[in-house]
Amino acid sequence: MLELERVSRLYKSIEELLVLKVYRRLRLYIERREFMKRFIVLLFVIVSLLITTQSIGMDIEIPEFPRGRLRIYQGDRELIIPIEIADKPELWSFGLMYREDIPWNYGMLFVFPSNESGGFWMKNTLVSLDIAFIDSSKTIFNIQRMVPCNDDDCPVYYSPKPYRYALEVKAGFFEKFGFSEGSGIEILSVSSR
Repeated sequence: MLELERVSRLYKSIEELLVLKVYRRLRLYIERREFMKRFIVLLFVIVSLLITTQSIGMDIEIPEFPRGRLRIYQGDRELIIPIEIADKPELWSFGLMYREDIPWNYGMLFVFPSNESGGFWMKNTLVSLDIAFIDSSKTIFNIQRMVPCNDDDCPVYYSPKPYRYALEVKAGFFEKFGFSEGSGIEILSVSSR
């Protein structure tokens, strides 16, 4: 009987050791599995953040615009500024988007082959601008203030009548330099892209 008790205890001890060993392995497996789950989630979060950060800070490639100089005049007042020229559809649609700032004595002249009546919007434009609508005789007939917009529902700024040119400059440009509706423009030079 003693022998049977010893064998029974031994069997029970072995059983407990096996159960303990299985329990430890199972626990280790679960811990590893939990670790792997957490690791995979953490890895996913890090990769997502990297992708998001790169797309936010992604350098936008601004197209190459022809450059030139523009004379703006009214009465005895005149100013010559460097300009970029948007003279084709892909440049018209890009305009001054993604520019963090523009100098006071700088502008973008939109040149159209014939009179236009379409509007301008400020999607992805980061600075406030003034836009001057200009007729085919190169006279400014309307000036409007345009504000930045990052939504899909940006306001559209329309000219009150057809225009042949449009000049975008930093907001406040016309007041700062004393020009208004009735001012004239002259394109002094144009260099290719």
